[in-house]
Amino acid sequence: MELSNEILKLSIMSVGSVLPIKQGDDITYLCRSTSGYAVAIPFDDERVLNESFVGITLSTNMLNYEDKSFKVLYLYMVDAGDLKKFSYIAAEFIDIENRESIIKKPYAWVDTWNAMFGNSKKNYLISDVIAELEVLKVLYKTDKTVRWTGPKDGTHDIVFSNGVAEVKSTTHKKNNYVSINSRFQIDPSLNERLFFVRLEPKPYCDSIDSLVKEISDLGYDKQELEESLANMGYRAGNRTRKKTYYVLSMCSYKVDEDNFPVLPLDVLNNMTKTRNIVGYSLELDLSSVDHETII
Repeated sequence: MELSNEILKLSIMSVGSVLPIKQGDDITYLCRSTSGYAVAIPFDDERVLNESFVGITLSTNMLNYEDKSFKVLYLYMVDAGDLKKFSYIAAEFIDIENRESIIKKPYAWVDTWNAMFGNSKKNYLISDVIAELEVLKVLYKTDKTVRWTGPKDGTHDIVFSNGVAEVKSTTHKKNNYVSINSRFQIDPSLNERLFFVRLEPKPYCDSIDSLVKEISDLGYDKQELEESLANMGYRAGNRTRKKTYYVLSMCSYKVDEDNFPVLPLDVLNNMTKTRNIVGYSLELDLSSVDHETII
């Protein structure tokens, strides 16, 4: 937690500044650029890296500090991202106890976080895509700040000016079960809403193509929609984009600590001697949780 708090200082650093962080004789760096936040560790290695996961990039870079220029491993996030999430991941990145393994196997470190977040590069089902587009349409009608970020490695499916939204869908007719695959998917501090969409395959209803038209007609950038769909494997012309579903119901739940348990990893790790818990998933039944019926 101490390192996480140090990294949160990025929010008050001036653009272009570099701040060293010491752990004994070791020095790492906080870096504030014009477009985002970063932490850096020295990297005396010929390898060139550039890997992205959940809106964060790990790359090799040159850092200029006190009239010196040297190669670093650079963990970066744009300033529109979630600094709290970044501080948690970055603290693991710069912790001297993890240094040897990260330098030796940086790709393995990235893969571990990808797995922990449920790997945003998953194969989306058509029903998943349609559910997210249906929620995007509903939210965008009343709030033009709404953006669909899930397909672009975002932690949450949808973000807007004063909150975030997570979308869960099912084609099951009865149960109200949802899976939470990352501790960052639910966070009461973010004014978060969880949308649960129940769908069934049915002709002459909503398809990806019809929803793209509806949402872009409302004013949403069509090119942005198409780029997101391409990231999910559904480029324009893909025949599956014409597959249609009917929305049986859509419910909105306010994410709070009473109904959506947040289990910090440090608390869970205090239950084990080895402190080897790196992620978890939860199965929740929404049947008894208060909600707003949208459809």
